[in-house]
Amino acid sequence: MSAGTALPMPRGLPSGRDLDKKVTILIPTLDRYPFLRKLLGQLRSQTVGPGEIIIVDQTDVSQRKDDLYEEFSDLPMHVHYLDKKGQSSARNLGLHHARGDLVLFLDDDDEIPDTLLESHLKALDSSGAEVSCGAVDEPGALTADLLQHPQVSSVFPTGNSLASLQAVIGAG
Repeated sequence: MSAGTALPMPRGLPSGRDLDKKVTILIPTLDRYPFLRKLLGQLRSQTVGPGEIIIVDQTDVSQRKDDLYEEFSDLPMHVHYLDKKGQSSARNLGLHHARGDLVLFLDDDDEIPDTLLESHLKALDSSGAEVSCGAVDEPGALTADLLQHPQVSSVFPTGNSLASLQAVIGAG
């Protein structure tokens, strides 16, 4: 699948350090096309479009459904096939092909709001952080007491995480 053009940046968004960066969305999948179809539809509706979407498909050759990718040919999508199964192998292959400044790791069964990418970018921009993980709430939004403070972790949660591509590659 060849790359399409990036979805346009909507008017009226504030410009900032991270809001202007190209984002690669990386999605490993293994024979879960109904979930992936739903996620690709949600990516089509993002308020801030990705620069590219990389899908690493580990489905057995006889079970692959290439027609799914044709349904979303308007997205800037690259599909890579990998016979070796495993999340790490799939993500490593995707990172090898990523050309964005930032990479957003999603799982094929994630369900995302239209503002997911925009929210992560704003979180990075306002905090100066290199990584934004999990649910992103507006500053000052009422949340559970458990979530009142930023979390620091020694483990990188690879689902629904946006990070600098260079930081991820540099970390090994």
